[in-house]
Amino acid sequence: MYYLKTPWCPHTLQSLDWANERFECLQLLHQSSTCQVYLSKLGDVDVIVKRYMKCANASFQKTKCILNEIETHSKLLHANIIQLYGVFEGINNIYLVIERAKTDLRDFMNNKRATSTSMNRGLFFHERYVVKHVIHPLLEGVREMHRHGIIHRDIKPENILLGFDDKWKLCDFGYAMKLHHQRTTTILGTEGYISPEVKNGCVSDNHQDKGDLWAIGVVCYELLCDGHPDDVLSKPYYENLEKISVNAKDFLNKIFGVQECRPTANELLLHPFIQKYSQPDSSKLYQKILRKAVFKDQNLSSGASSSSSHSSEDDTCLFPSIVQSIDQKDKAPSKRTLLYRCTFGKLGNS
Repeated sequence: MYYLKTPWCPHTLQSLDWANERFECLQLLHQSSTCQVYLSKLGDVDVIVKRYMKCANASFQKTKCILNEIETHSKLLHANIIQLYGVFEGINNIYLVIERAKTDLRDFMNNKRATSTSMNRGLFFHERYVVKHVIHPLLEGVREMHRHGIIHRDIKPENILLGFDDKWKLCDFGYAMKLHHQRTTTILGTEGYISPEVKNGCVSDNHQDKGDLWAIGVVCYELLCDGHPDDVLSKPYYENLEKISVNAKDFLNKIFGVQECRPTANELLLHPFIQKYSQPDSSKLYQKILRKAVFKDQNLSSGASSSSSHSSEDDTCLFPSIVQSIDQKDKAPSKRTLLYRCTFGKLGNS
C-alpha cells in the first residue's frame, strides 16, 4: 500500500488516519477518463481529493504519469503553487489529497464577463490587477518550478486556482516533466496554450521551459483583452494590443517571440510591466512609514524606554533610517526622502 504525507500537510490532517471511508465526499468537481476530483472533508478540514482508478490492464505509461505527478508535486512548496498534502492507496484507487481553493481563473473570468457593465479603457481586467494578483504570482510559481527542474506543460485558466489566502496558484501536475531528464515526442497540453515549438515538435533541449511562459502570455492576453491570441500575427491580435499600455505590449511581444529569444521567468519578473505594478502601493507605504516615524518620534521625545509596552523592536529593525533621522532632528530628511529610502532600500543619510 502506497502512503505519503508531505511535510507541509496541516497538523490536523497529519494526526488522522487516511482511508477512503474516512473522507466525506461533498461535491464532484471534475471528471475525466483518467480521474475524478472531489471536494471532500476529513475531520474538520475541507480538502480536494483527486482519485485515479487502478486497473489490471492500465498501460505502463499511465502508471508512470501518475507516479510522476506525485513525485513532482510533492517537491514543490511555494505560496503560488497548490499544495499536495499527501497520497494514499486504496484497493482499487490511488488518492491525492490537495489544498482546497475557492475557484479557478476560468470561472472567475466568466463571472467578471457576466457582471461587467463597462470596460476600463477597453481592458477586461485593469493592468494593475492582472500583474499584481495573477501574472506576477504565476511567474513566481513557475520560477520555483523551473528552479527545481520541473516544467508544468499545461498552464491554462482552469489550472490556476484562487486559494483561501486570496492568492492565485498553479495546480494539476499531471503533465509535468523533469527538465533535461525526460524527453517526449507526445504533444501534451491544452489547445490554445501550447507554444508553436511544442506543437511543431521542434523544442530545443536548452529551451524546454519556454512553453510554460508562452502559456502565461496567453493567460495575460486573455485577462487584458478578453480574447484569445489565436494567431499572434493576426489583425485582431494587433488591434487588441492597441488597448493596452506600451509596457504591456512589449511584455506580450517578448513572450510571443521565438523560443530562443523568449525571456526566462526570472527575466520576465524584471520587465517594466511587472515591476511597475508588483511593487507595494506607494501611497499606503507612505502612510505606514509616516505613522511609524511619528510614533517613534513621540516615544523618543517623551523619554520612553525601549522596554515600553507601546514600543516595538521591529520599528528599529525595519526602519533604521527613520530612527536615525529622529535622533538627529536637526538633520531630519523630508517625508519624500523617507519614502524613497524605504521603497528602494537606500537607508543611508540624505
